[in-house]
Amino acid sequence: MSEAVDGDSVETVPDSCGKSSIIYPTTPSSGLVGLSGAAGDFGDVDLESSSSFLDEHQDLERQGSGLKSKKLISDGEISNLSQRQCELIDLDNHLENSTNKLNSLKRELANKMKENLSVRCQLDDVPVQTELIQYERRFSELYAQIQEKHHLTRRHYATYNALLEIKELMLKEASLLNSINLQFKNAMTTPSGRSKFLDSMEVIVKGAKHKLEKAERDLLAEQKACEALKEKHTSAVAEQRHFSSLLNTFQDEFKNFCNFLEINTVLNII
Repeated sequence: MSEAVDGDSVETVPDSCGKSSIIYPTTPSSGLVGLSGAAGDFGDVDLESSSSFLDEHQDLERQGSGLKSKKLISDGEISNLSQRQCELIDLDNHLENSTNKLNSLKRELANKMKENLSVRCQLDDVPVQTELIQYERRFSELYAQIQEKHHLTRRHYATYNALLEIKELMLKEASLLNSINLQFKNAMTTPSGRSKFLDSMEVIVKGAKHKLEKAERDLLAEQKACEALKEKHTSAVAEQRHFSSLLNTFQDEFKNFCNFLEINTVLNII
């Protein structure tokens, strides 16, 4: 390929790399002068193009480095996002496990509270020392009332039985006197009637004596029982007085012991 440069022909031949190389002709000095001028023009153009190419190359390098940095940043962000997602999944699993554990602990706590409530109810059912003392005092008062009522009832029954027996005896005595009054006139008319009347009277007297002896024996038994009860009462009163004196001495000794403990604690503090 040939071009004309300032009236001389210039031939360009492509090299092995495909780029065109300029072959300058060996012409007289006029051609050299033109070539030198052309070379100066081409040198200015090549400098400008090379500077622009360098600028573009630097811009491309900067863009490439920016893209690489952006790629690295995006890769880091993706890894961070994936790591954060994994952490969130782990947190969700941990939260679920924690909620399950919390629910199980709540159920166990509810069961424990129910057990504690049942035990507390059982403990409330058990009386304390003061309640036991009150119960004992009340039972003793109730026992005394029952004993008094029992003695009163026995006395009334004894009085009723005694009066009923007296009534029966009086009725028998009245019937006996009536029969004697009726038989006396008829019996006194004949000697055999007199003997029969006397025999019947002896039988009646023997029966009366037998009942009298039985009544006396019962009276003696009652008197002995009364004397035994009196002796028991006197012994019980003596024991009560002895116990009360022992209780008073125990209380005094306990007060002295408490005072001694207080003095001992004060001395230890000092």
